[in-house]
Amino acid sequence: MPGKSPQNKFIFPFSPTVNRLGPSSICGYLYEYLEAIGAKTCIHEPDYIDKDYLIDYSKFYSRSFEKVDKTTDRYHFFSLAFGQIKFKRALEKGDEGFFKKLQESYLGFIVVKPVRDIYKYRLIGKTVLATYPEHVGVDNRCFLTNEHKASLYGIPLKLKTLPFQQKDNAVGVCATVTCWSAQFPLMHLFGTPVLSPVEVTERAVACPTIDARNFPSDDGLTLSQLKYYFNSLDLETEFINPKPNAGSPQTSREDIIADAVRAYIELGLPIIATLNLKGTNDYHAVLITGYRHTYGKVREIYVHDDNIGPYHHIKPNRQGKFSSWREAGTNGCKKEYELQRLLVPVYPKIRLSFGKVYRAFLQFKRGTEAFVKSGTYPKGTRTELFLTDIHRYRKDLLTRKFDGKNDIVREPAARFLWVIRIQNKGKPIRDYVLDGTAIYPNRIIWDIEFKNP
Repeated sequence: MPGKSPQNKFIFPFSPTVNRLGPSSICGYLYEYLEAIGAKTCIHEPDYIDKDYLIDYSKFYSRSFEKVDKTTDRYHFFSLAFGQIKFKRALEKGDEGFFKKLQESYLGFIVVKPVRDIYKYRLIGKTVLATYPEHVGVDNRCFLTNEHKASLYGIPLKLKTLPFQQKDNAVGVCATVTCWSAQFPLMHLFGTPVLSPVEVTERAVACPTIDARNFPSDDGLTLSQLKYYFNSLDLETEFINPKPNAGSPQTSREDIIADAVRAYIELGLPIIATLNLKGTNDYHAVLITGYRHTYGKVREIYVHDDNIGPYHHIKPNRQGKFSSWREAGTNGCKKEYELQRLLVPVYPKIRLSFGKVYRAFLQFKRGTEAFVKSGTYPKGTRTELFLTDIHRYRKDLLTRKFDGKNDIVREPAARFLWVIRIQNKGKPIRDYVLDGTAIYPNRIIWDIEFKNP
């Protein structure tokens, strides 16, 4: 049986791990992902008590006639190659040097739950895996990450990443696990609680719909239910429509999706994308977890997609935008999704909405383009928008040179700030800083012109 191994054999080379995780497409993706980030060794931890699954078990599966196990299998992955004899000796000796090497090579873990999907495949539970490398040539990757800890037979391990898990229709749907993953950066930023999938669904469906039952449900959560769920955490919700409204200063040169992703992930805010499969009434929700860029130009977006896996990369369409996504389907066909909305859970004190500040940003962008054309700014100069907090921004300012620095870094300011930055090849030229707690973007609190290092 997949996931079960003799107690005397619990460490394996990575290559046969795919047979242990299971034959589902998500397991295949996870295997390829781990191979890409350099996995060499797998440790199987049987009969693991996973908190999220245990809550789901107590609220749903424990009341079923079918016998369902309350323990899971957990698999840990390392980029270091080692065998079982060496590991056992290290445990007996308390070999701190070896334990340090384990931490340095730790790639995370995958929980495999005892419950199965319609195809009889075991479901993937809480999955905490290392991200792709941060630097790729001149490109950089930015991800939503927080520190997550694990204990392997008393060996402390930790990793900066964002958890993922597969949807379980018994206790939730795709939007449920999207909200579940989104909780972790929100907890870090605002102290909101972290709930299990069934608890997320319970809160969301308190805003009722007449079209489906609560448990189990094959239907997704509505936008109203998503909003209701985040409101229950005392957060506001920002909705972004990728299609420009009448009178909008947006042109074909802009990609509001890429701009919004850069703007919010700078602060560490999760972004939910709602999608529609073209030509159908099928809708889907994924969590945008990062992006890859070349000096600010977004090349890829990374998503946690419960139909595929964590950190799945999305490339822009033929027009160079992220308003539609193409996915490989069965029999070589391509699935094309239209992005309907972005939903961003935000702290209530962030009152200056993206829509309002984006209009101001576009005006500054037009000015920058004119300065590049006239030769005032060098070619390749770009304007970017991001949301930050005063602590992060001051920390960044301390590393830079500009007039009036001593006064600006000591001046009282709002907790949240919108920054319109003019930069060239990653080096900032000028910052226009707006009060993120204001209602309108009608006052620049700081205009900072940087000096070349």
